Amino acid sequence: MELYEHYFPMSEFEIAVRDIYLRHAPPLINGLADYTSQQLINLREDMLPEIQELSRRGNGFYEHSKRQVLNEMLYATREHCVASVVSPYYPRYDPIPWHVSRYYEINCQLYGQSIFCLGNRTLVLNEGDMLIIPPGVWQTGGVFDDQGILHSFRLRSAEFQRSMPALLELDCGLSEFLKQTFSGTLTAAWRLYHLGANHPFGRWFDWLEEIYLSRDAMSRAREAGLVLIFFSDVERIAGGKAEQSLAQAADDEASQILSYFHLHLRTINRTDLAAHFNYSDRQITRIIEKHTGMNFAAYLRQSRLRYVAESLLLSDQPVAEIVASAGYQNNTYFYRQFRAMYDCSPQEYRDKYRPSFIL
Repeated sequence: MELYEHYFPMSEFEIAVRDIYLRHAPPLINGLADYTSQQLINLREDMLPEIQELSRRGNGFYEHSKRQVLNEMLYATREHCVASVVSPYYPRYDPIPWHVSRYYEINCQLYGQSIFCLGNRTLVLNEGDMLIIPPGVWQTGGVFDDQGILHSFRLRSAEFQRSMPALLELDCGLSEFLKQTFSGTLTAAWRLYHLGANHPFGRWFDWLEEIYLSRDAMSRAREAGLVLIFFSDVERIAGGKAEQSLAQAADDEASQILSYFHLHLRTINRTDLAAHFNYSDRQITRIIEKHTGMNFAAYLRQSRLRYVAESLLLSDQPVAEIVASAGYQNNTYFYRQFRAMYDCSPQEYRDKYRPSFIL
């Protein structure tokens, strides 16, 4: 079915967030292309208190007035490779939190526009654009368009590896891109296709739907085959034409530091981070504070809590396993910090928000 023919009306919450955005957004002469990652980070921090107040008044982040459309567009399963997110996960006009991808992210712009800041590069996605972001990339962004619909799904590492041998044998630019980015060491890498208004997203989403609906009966070989067909079809439709970057973000060392920080979130500490980049503890602290507005301890705490919150929504793992995977050893401390940030327990957070966007 042609999912991209559906239209997402603005929810009451998104309209309220848009009003907050318009009060805080800097004037941009050239539109979204003027945004830098740091501007988006600062914008989110400026907006966040008012957005949190909206949420406390009952207008939850993940509520939407057209629930059936949301259900049609979201596919998620712990056993298979697709975990999908659309704009209500990050409501329109609410800047996406700064984060490092742990998966291959496939971002398809169905309507309107969105932006991604990858390292020190800003990309504006228009209708029909598809952006592939590999693991390890420092990124932020958002959907800043009333009719903007960004459909984004993630290929988890274990399932992606089953398709990798065949993908690497493809004679195309995508194959070379995958070879160089699979390790997750290129901190500013991306590949962007401009497919235009006649994009075949509907057909591709049908394949993802098959993976979801047949998850109990589908073999791993069939699943890997669908992933291969998907990537092969992307290259065929695009005629092998794409913009891409294979940068190590050498011109932006802060990107490398923050990417390394997030990829090693479970075990990272200030001394090890400083040693890895040949800095003193004091120097690494100054870099973290300059680019995040927080000291090392505060940024580590916030990052781990956000990782737990995201995992609660995107997986079926028991809470205790997620907490341990984030690097927490003291459960009492964790639960106290989580409640202080989200005003509820982890299980309450999962129960409240997950049904709204994951089947």
